[in-house]
Amino acid sequence: MGRLQTGIVALLLMSSSAPAWALNAATELKKLMHEQYGPYSAAARGWPFHLNGTSYLMKVLQSKKVATPRGERLYVFTAGDVVKGGSHVDSGMAGAFVLEEKDGRVILTSGSRAMPYGSFGDAPDTVKLVQFGPDHYYGWLYESGYTGNGFTSSYSDILLPKGGTVAAMASIPAHMDKDGVYPCDDKATRAQCESLDFDLKLDTAKGRVKVYPLVVTRTGVQKGQQTKPETWRVEFDEGKWQYKVPAALKVQY
Repeated sequence: MGRLQTGIVALLLMSSSAPAWALNAATELKKLMHEQYGPYSAAARGWPFHLNGTSYLMKVLQSKKVATPRGERLYVFTAGDVVKGGSHVDSGMAGAFVLEEKDGRVILTSGSRAMPYGSFGDAPDTVKLVQFGPDHYYGWLYESGYTGNGFTSSYSDILLPKGGTVAAMASIPAHMDKDGVYPCDDKATRAQCESLDFDLKLDTAKGRVKVYPLVVTRTGVQKGQQTKPETWRVEFDEGKWQYKVPAALKVQY
């Protein structure tokens, strides 16, 4: 067999063994949103969703396709505000979904369509897809916050697939301050001011784990004084399938 014929045969073998089907993100996203929230409203530019007597307008906050050795996945995060506005105690709504390619078809492997988040009827709009484990285990950092009586706190919820659902496995502070009561730039209140920031990283170097530990470092001002950076290591409890957040990192405001 000549070189040309050998090359043609090799190409044919490669094409026959390669998958002829791949996940179509746009098609699957449209199908998912219709199944979870109902028909799309062009006039409202979103998916009207009614739950427990409250109406929300759901939108796609993030949609990302990820390639894995077992096939492609589509990670979708949604968020929706109360249609007619809400009071201080009313939350918005969020959803998180994992679609996976298996045997030439796409299935929903994990999902939660109605997770209450936010206040005044508005859902937070900051989310980030992150790889939380070595075996292509992805989840989301969903940042939310609250201000009341001059105290402000924001935090990142770690939302991870667990069985057929998606749930919060930890809440890690992102920022805290008392600026509405004790401004740090006011000499009269400087001694009582507090403004703290928290940097979150994943320890991807640790050995055989299913979910990476977190490394959280706090910096900022307490009682008017610049503090030394303090770091906590947050291990993942694989038995309970959640992070073991120390008391010092619990949301305080």
